[in-house]
Amino acid sequence: MSAGSTETLSPPLFLDRIPRTPEELIAIGAEIMADFIEPQTRITEREVVQKMLELFDNPTAIEAYEREMTRRSGGRDADRWH
Repeated sequence: MSAGSTETLSPPLFLDRIPRTPEELIAIGAEIMADFIEPQTRITEREVVQKMLELFDNPTAIEAYEREMTRRSGGRDADRWH
């Protein structure tokens, strides 16, 4: 399944959208943490954990992780994050 494909994805339970790219993973994660840190929002620690688990337990995140691990095992500059 490619990162842009959503044919078999279920609607998110805790997130407001499904991440389709690695960049969206980071942006959504940052939004979750910003909501948690902001004193006026009433997001609980449990809600943060639920959202983060859903964020990183989806095909886009798994594909991004697998690509990064493949890149890291590829040789020169493998231990640098790009």
